[in-house]
Amino acid sequence: MKHNAYCSLQQRIHPDAALLETTRQLMRQEAADRRRRFNRSLGIGTAACTVAVLLGVVAPWLAQPQVQSQLLAHPDGITSAQTESKLERPDISININEITGVQSVSIDQKLAFPENALTKELTQEEAIRYLGRDVRPQKLPVDLKQEENDAYLFVELPDGSVVYDQFTFWFREDSEEEYNPLCRQLTLTASKTGLVSDCVYLYPQAYQKSYIGDVEIKLGHQEVEYGPYDEQTHAPAGTYDRYVAELTVDGVECELVADNFTQQEFIDALISMVSTQSTPTP
Repeated sequence: MKHNAYCSLQQRIHPDAALLETTRQLMRQEAADRRRRFNRSLGIGTAACTVAVLLGVVAPWLAQPQVQSQLLAHPDGITSAQTESKLERPDISININEITGVQSVSIDQKLAFPENALTKELTQEEAIRYLGRDVRPQKLPVDLKQEENDAYLFVELPDGSVVYDQFTFWFREDSEEEYNPLCRQLTLTASKTGLVSDCVYLYPQAYQKSYIGDVEIKLGHQEVEYGPYDEQTHAPAGTYDRYVAELTVDGVECELVADNFTQQEFIDALISMVSTQSTPTP
């Protein structure tokens, strides 16, 4: 399977702050209404629901003995841990924030490239050379393979000013199915001029930062529902774990989104990414 890296994208995104805040409030209200409907259908009280949510947050950490973590209590849906890596590096501090929702930005908020913009399709080697380093994680689960991209879109003006330099690297386990919510996959998006996206992950206001060495990371976790949904109770068929990280390494802005990873696998991928030598692939 081949996937173009945003080859059809011809617009940049300028999010509307007021629209984002309004949508954030609506999503929170919708989520609260949905929880109430779901609890009533099962006859569960608010207290029992709260206990279940707390157990759902803490359980993933307790289920993975290979990571020694001291859990800290934080408000606003934050699960924090001071994590000792397998390398016993004291400069690693991991704080995982529970993502509160996802905002999709309307296509109407995108602006077209200037008429005199020059579009190029780079190879993967050219894209990595432009970034100045290979940002791909060097440690991933063995069953994940990188999907082939036909080209990496690069747009600049005649004076050399870069308009668009967002490259996507996609890793996925071997599967014949076009869509499988339980498929293990990781998407890495990288840019030197700044990431743009039509998908914004919403974090608690008082989110905690993570650090690997001197690299600051915004790290989040989301339990994603998948269908089909029960017509009576509206309960999903199941859920899977999604981990999201936003960081800047050697001037390259990156976002990682991993589905069906364990916490340890995701942290290992981050460590291997940050620790990679700052030289591009020849």
